Amino acid sequence: CVFRGEAETGLTMRFVAERPIRAPVPGETWSIEGESVVHPVHGRQVRVARMSLQRPRGHLVRRLLAGERFPGVGDATARRLWDAFSDRLTAVLDAGDRAELERVLGTGDRAMAQIDTILTEWPLVVGEPELLAWCERHDVPGRAAGRIAACYGQDALKLLEEDPYRLLAFLSWRTTDMIATGMGVAADDRRRLAAAVEAALYDRLGTGDTLVATSALRTAVEALLGPSTGDAAIEAARRLGAAVKRPDGWQATGPALMEEAVAERIAHNLASF
Repeated sequence: CVFRGEAETGLTMRFVAERPIRAPVPGETWSIEGESVVHPVHGRQVRVARMSLQRPRGHLVRRLLAGERFPGVGDATARRLWDAFSDRLTAVLDAGDRAELERVLGTGDRAMAQIDTILTEWPLVVGEPELLAWCERHDVPGRAAGRIAACYGQDALKLLEEDPYRLLAFLSWRTTDMIATGMGVAADDRRRLAAAVEAALYDRLGTGDTLVATSALRTAVEALLGPSTGDAAIEAARRLGAAVKRPDGWQATGPALMEEAVAERIAHNLASF
C-alpha cells in the first residue's frame, strides 16, 4: 500500500506499507512508525514498520468530515461546523446531538441528509481504531477488519469480545478457532462447540445442501473438534440457536429462516387463488 500523508510538521511524505491492516482514507489520522529511505526512482519515502488508526482531534475532525468517509458532507459544511463549534465539535458528534447540528446547518433536505450521514458514520470513526487494534493484536487478517466494521458497526468490538467465534462470518474455521482459543476460550466451551456445528453446516451449504443428516453432521463436527464431541456440539448449537432440528437432520439457523419465509410466501400465494 503506497500513500501520501501530511506529517504533524506539515511536510507531505510518501509512505510504503507492506501489510497494513487496511488502506488509509483521505482525512484520517494515523500513527506511523518506520524508516526513512531513499528510493532510486521515487526519492525519499518512509518504509512503514507499524501503523495504527487514531481518533481525529482538533481541526483534523473538520478535514475528516470533508473527506470520503462522509459522502455528501463536503468541505464547506465541515468548515461551517468547525467555525460554529471549534474544539467542541468532537463533543457534539460524540453526543449525537442532532439539535446542535440542525442549529448550524438548518433543516432543509440537503442539510438533513448530511446530518444523517454524520450521525451514522461518526460512531464508526470513534470505534474503528480500537477495533483495528484488536484485530492486529489477535492476528485477524487485514482484509477482514473492514468487513467486520461494516457488518457490526460501533458494536463490533463488544460483540467479538463476547463471542470471538462471530469471526466465522469472515474467516475460516481454522483461523477463527486459533484466534478464539488464543484468547482463552476452552476446548469444551459451548460457544466453540456451537461454532463448529455452524462451520460444518455452512461448509455443506457451500455445496448446495441446506439440510444435513445427524450422522453426517456428527462426523463433520468431529473432524473439527475431535472424537466423541459431535453430540455435545450439536446440542450446544441447538441451545444457542445456531442450528435448527428438522425431522431428517439439521439446518443452520439463517438458511432455515429463509426457507421458512419462502414456504410461507408460497402458502400465502396459493391461498389467494
